[in-house]
Amino acid sequence: MLAVLEEMNDTMRAELDNIERLIKRRVAIGSKVSEKKLIEGLARSVRTIDRCTVYRCAYDILGHSRCTLQFEVDQKSIRRAVQILVQREELEYRSQRKFLYRKH
Repeated sequence: MLAVLEEMNDTMRAELDNIERLIKRRVAIGSKVSEKKLIEGLARSVRTIDRCTVYRCAYDILGHSRCTLQFEVDQKSIRRAVQILVQREELEYRSQRKFLYRKH
């Protein structure tokens, strides 16, 4: 795992940290969730949340909403974050790797 983290640049590491925080917010300790639904839901919600945040910031700073940036987290990054959390033993696969269980 350390070799994987060393190969990443700062922006990738920051993106994965943000995704890990989102996963931890979405999955309560001691609960389990479908991996497929978690990944699809995070990919949708991150895109929506970030677009709304950028809209507000652009409107507040510039006085108009002409500038619209779109941040999109791909499913590959979310899967990588899940894999890192599994390696750290914060998440564990259950039921033939269909569900993720949050340990702590």
